Amino acid sequence: DAEEALAAAKARAVDERANQERLIENAINCIGGSSGGTKAGGARHTNKETCAVSKRKPKFLKSPLVLCDKCPKAYMLDSLLDRYPGGLDDLPDGRWVCPSCTEKGAEIGSKFDDEITKREDHLKVQRQLLETKLKNLKEKQESLVEKEKEKLLAREKREKELAEAKERKEKERLAKEMASRYPIDDEERYAERVKE
Repeated sequence: DAEEALAAAKARAVDERANQERLIENAINCIGGSSGGTKAGGARHTNKETCAVSKRKPKFLKSPLVLCDKCPKAYMLDSLLDRYPGGLDDLPDGRWVCPSCTEKGAEIGSKFDDEITKREDHLKVQRQLLETKLKNLKEKQESLVEKEKEKLLAREKREKELAEAKERKEKERLAKEMASRYPIDDEERYAERVKE
């Protein structure tokens, strides 16, 4: 039992030591200004050495600075816990984005969603307008085709009537011409000629 307790105490001490080394490394990076993130476009930035919440420099190892990887802001871990409950309990492993950048990202995401919704609504309206125009064009085209068909039928009927009238006039002319060649008493011959 004593050996197990001693082993557990050693394990806790090793964990504590590792945590302290991590805190020291973070504090050295913060104070030296060597740690920083990347700005949009790939340029590096150097984080500030004062807390964005309390505007104070951290007390060495008491409350380490946590550096934002998106902007130059730095936050003392204690200030983060006080100001943003449910936030960081310990130093983050790897990249970390401050609450300010997170809110901006959420706003940008919300604005982006709003813009997408606006554009989708605009496209729906445009589509409805185009469908209405297409429907109207089809109806107009069908109407024009029907009118053209009626015109063609009317012209064909007129041409037929004109041809029949012309034929009648020609027959009448021939009849008059024949009548002038034959005497009136020779009606039988005249009738035969007209029939031909």
